[in-house]
Amino acid sequence: MSKTVKVLTALSIVAAAGMAIGALYAPDKGTRTRRKLLRQGKDICNTLENKIEEGRDTLDALKDAVKEQVSVISSKMAHKC
Repeated sequence: MSKTVKVLTALSIVAAAGMAIGALYAPDKGTRTRRKLLRQGKDICNTLENKIEEGRDTLDALKDAVKEQVSVISSKMAHKC
């Protein structure tokens, strides 16, 4: 697991815990509090999924760039030998 994914996961867990604690101490009814927690949890999951997808896209682009550079270097080396 990369450092970025670990940090995002940790931040998401801390944020969820903070929201849960805040919601539990809020003066709302239990059903309303549970709905808030569920909605906030879904929001966090969606955000985390989006960040993971962005990370995958970035890694794919980096992988393609590296492959292209390796190909260029290989063809230059083949012409010199």
